[in-house]
Amino acid sequence: MLSRMKKEYVECPIAKDRVPFLICFVCPSFIRRVKGVVHCKGEEGPSLK
Repeated sequence: MLSRMKKEYVECPIAKDRVPFLICFVCPSFIRRVKGVVHCKGEEGPSLK
């Protein structure tokens, strides 16, 4: 399951670009992902600076 998640990319609302899902998942602004749509607080995380 982890290897599959490493290959997934999602649209990051903060970076305005496609990022790997694992980077999005560990971001402090991440809330949830429902049917491929990322819900985010919109605060910049340390991994995106």
